[in-house]
Amino acid sequence: MEYPKVYIIILNYKGWADTIECLESIFRNSYPNYQVIVIDNSSSDNSIEYIKSWAEGELNIWIKPQNPLRYLSHPPLAKKIPYVFYSRKEAEKGGSSELELEAQDTLNSTFCINILHPTTKYPIIFIQTGDNLGYAGGNNIGIRYALAKDDFGYIWILNNDTVIDKNALSDIMNSAIKDNYDRPTGSYVYEYHWPEKLQLYGGLKFYKYSILRPYFVKLGEDIDCISGVSLFLSREKINELGLMEEKYFLNSEDLEYTYFYKETFKKRHKDVSSFLVAGKLWHKKAASQNKDTLLHAYYFTRNILYTSHKINKISFFLTFMYAISRCIFYFVLNRRSRAKGIFQGVVDFLNKKTGKWDHHAE
Repeated sequence: MEYPKVYIIILNYKGWADTIECLESIFRNSYPNYQVIVIDNSSSDNSIEYIKSWAEGELNIWIKPQNPLRYLSHPPLAKKIPYVFYSRKEAEKGGSSELELEAQDTLNSTFCINILHPTTKYPIIFIQTGDNLGYAGGNNIGIRYALAKDDFGYIWILNNDTVIDKNALSDIMNSAIKDNYDRPTGSYVYEYHWPEKLQLYGGLKFYKYSILRPYFVKLGEDIDCISGVSLFLSREKINELGLMEEKYFLNSEDLEYTYFYKETFKKRHKDVSSFLVAGKLWHKKAASQNKDTLLHAYYFTRNILYTSHKINKISFFLTFMYAISRCIFYFVLNRRSRAKGIFQGVVDFLNKKTGKWDHHAE
């Protein structure tokens, strides 16, 4: 049986402990041909150095004994795990074959690592972006690196605040290889703190001629986009879809990236689901989309307006009016931070502003 190489792309921003727990679970997985790329979005908490220390065997994180998911990442794996560190510029050119071969030789000569987790075939690739590029910008660097290497069959974009089931990647690969339509794949995403509770079935849905407000779906329901928590794509599909839209910075990238693909797919295959769902994982940030924060209100409002504007006029008008009403509602309730975020999101959409919002300059 063939095992196409999979690049697992993990974006870190001030979340090194979550990233380490995620990595511990990944290196226990049963699929035999994968390589991990960890991208740090210029975290101010020295994240990349902590994660390097973990790979070198100098640092581990503590998982509470009563945590029902502790077995997914504990006890800590044998170290050292060889790695190669790149700047953004170096990574986007495909890195250094010489450095990677040297790390590969170190890996092959490390007896204990091959015994304790034999699926580790390649060194970890660490990339420092040099700036906070947002969700799409950071992940796109990993995609560019993989495309420059041109030695893979699939890419798995995975949130750093997840832990995966041992067979998650194998299950995804079994589903993808058998698929005659080369469809993007989402996952069964469960709540980390309530492990039996389903958080996401692959992705989200919304109503095309209504307010553009994504909804969670039940098992087996049709979805309109795959969540960026877990997004699995073939090399051919990435070449078809291109890179993620970086103008959003945060929120709605995954919606736009896979929604318009679905629209095209449905025109050709009306009776076939547009996406696959396979592989089980747990996500820590349950209900993160509902947190009352200035930045979330801003990015969600601004970016959902951009997306609804692309979908149709009815959706845009209703979504725009809904944003205005929410702004007034939160202002009246004296929830000024949220009201300010929504208001500024509307203003910046009207002024065609994109990218990162420097709210400290407002």
